[in-house]
Formats: sequence, structure tokens, C-alpha cells
Amino acid sequence: MDLDELLGIDRFDPQQALAGRLVAEDRRLLDDLIESRKRAGMNQAAVGEAMGGISQSAVARIESGERDPHLSTLRRYALAVGVEVVHRVRKFEFADHRARIDDILAEFDVQDEDLPDGPYEIRASKRAVSYG
Repeated sequence: MDLDELLGIDRFDPQQALAGRLVAEDRRLLDDLIESRKRAGMNQAAVGEAMGGISQSAVARIESGERDPHLSTLRRYALAVGVEVVHRVRKFEFADHRARIDDILAEFDVQDEDLPDGPYEIRASKRAVSYG
């Protein structure tokens, strides 16, 4: 039994897939902001000062993902390190997600009922189905 199974996560459920993607995008955003801070030659204390005098430890909590900062906080952080955060809103098509999975399975002539009881994942980039 893997962690996803313990947590009741179904990797084929479009809503859970979207939630997982959003978590990954949030982490990527934080990683990009941290990299921007480093490229700017700033430490956490300098970023805190540029954000209006917040503490170094508060900046560390933002960077660690320990906190779920407001968008305005992330924008202030970005401004402090000389970058901007760009937002986009787009519709997530659940049917498109399922169709993509079905297309990948069809390439291997695999039906859902042929798959073992998890855990498994589909990696479209390599067109491979891996069984864990």
C-alpha cells in the first residue's frame, strides 16, 4: 500500500489530478521566487526588509511552504526580489483529462479492467505505463 492509497487519492480522478497539479504549481512558484531572490543576491532578512519590515523567520516560513501566503504577500515578495507574479485562470476540462488517459491506454491496447489494483501511474511524456 502506497501513500496515495492510504490517503484515498485516486490518480485517475480528474479533480484529484487537478488538485495535485495545483499543489505542484504552488511549489514551483515558491521555488521560482527563491531562485529569483538568490539571483538578486538577497538573503531572507533583506527580502523581509524590502517587503515592509517583516522578519527573516517570516520569510523563511513563506519559502518553506509552512505558510499559505496571500497572493498580495507573494506579490510583495516578488516585487522585493525584482520579479512579478503573473496569474492566469483557465477552465480545467475533466473530460479532456480522462480522454488523455484513455488515449495513452489505447496506445498500449490496455483497458481499465486489465490494470492491476494500483498503485500505477501513466507518464504521457514517455508513453509508458508503470506499475508500482
